[in-house]
Amino acid sequence: MVRWLLSAVLLLHALIHLLGLRFVRLPAALTGVELPAGWALAALLLGTSGVGLALHRSWWWAPATLGLLLSQGLIVLHWSQAWAGTIINVGLALSIAVAAAQTAAARRVRDEAQALAATAAPTPITAERLARLPAAAQRYLAYAGVKGNTPVPAAVSLRQTGRIRTGPNQPWLAMEAEQHFAVRPASFLWLATMQWSGVPFLQVQDRYAAGHGRSQVRAGALLPLGSSQGPEMDLGALQRYLAEAVWFPAAYVQDNVHLTAAGDHAFTATLAGADPRAAVTLHVDDAGKLTEITARRYREVAGAFELADWSVQPLAYGTLEGLRMPTACRVVWRLPAGDFAPILLTVTELQYQWRSTAGQSAPRVALTPVTTTNGAAHAAWPAGI
Repeated sequence: MVRWLLSAVLLLHALIHLLGLRFVRLPAALTGVELPAGWALAALLLGTSGVGLALHRSWWWAPATLGLLLSQGLIVLHWSQAWAGTIINVGLALSIAVAAAQTAAARRVRDEAQALAATAAPTPITAERLARLPAAAQRYLAYAGVKGNTPVPAAVSLRQTGRIRTGPNQPWLAMEAEQHFAVRPASFLWLATMQWSGVPFLQVQDRYAAGHGRSQVRAGALLPLGSSQGPEMDLGALQRYLAEAVWFPAAYVQDNVHLTAAGDHAFTATLAGADPRAAVTLHVDDAGKLTEITARRYREVAGAFELADWSVQPLAYGTLEGLRMPTACRVVWRLPAGDFAPILLTVTELQYQWRSTAGQSAPRVALTPVTTTNGAAHAAWPAGI
């Protein structure tokens, strides 16, 4: 709704600038000729940005920036007739600043993800290694489609949509996110934008690399609101990686991941050399289908950390990159006061990046992307949550 409103304001602002063709001309001292080209160009730039925003194009803010700069220059030159346009320009400038900051943040995350992917060195899967795994892990991997000759991606990228909230009595916020993983060594980057009534007002970036986790929150991608790091974040971020590896299950067969039996229908995953408390348990049914992921995980409450039972519950399954995996899930904290689900998400796009043998002599690892689109819908979420 807000996107359409802002788009309408840009288009209306463009039309108002066309009125400048009727009564205002750029001084010949500035242009060499007396032409109303400035007003026409400002209208074109603002109109283009309005259409781009309506079509959900990420570049909309670039022509809007140029159009506003030109617009304000023209307003200053003809202040007595056009001063009111400054009010609109200030509001649009704030929207553009937020959009530009979000674009810059996404670019930084993707650059860092590419750098992490360049260091990834996954090991091939062998039938002998699969045979040594716990029985529940073998059933899970067989159900997912991981075999002795299954290729292991060097890096993985996801796009997600969903809902998020900060407390049991807090309102749900719409969320769009992108996430990037590197396989061996383990790392991930998650950039999520929260929206209220269509306005992207909050951005969260979570990171795990080199054994350390960190979370940063910004208002509108501009104003820092808080940052969390430390031993508890390190453990929690690693547990996230181990749980979210269900989107690239071949990672569970890497030599840096240890799997141990936890009964006939579960197995526990830990990372070699890491704190053994950073473990997650994957629960499967008789066929090997994942039913739940559980862990004792740190939860931040009012600036302090407390241990609580944490659960990830698959809500829908799909086939992506030829593998069966959860495509929608719910995260749940099991608290003394009752269960609290802070996040519901759906994977809308999955991209595996493979190490290319042709690029081994290049200074950077050559990666070949293959993208699969998932049709899983929010209808998979249980009613009432």
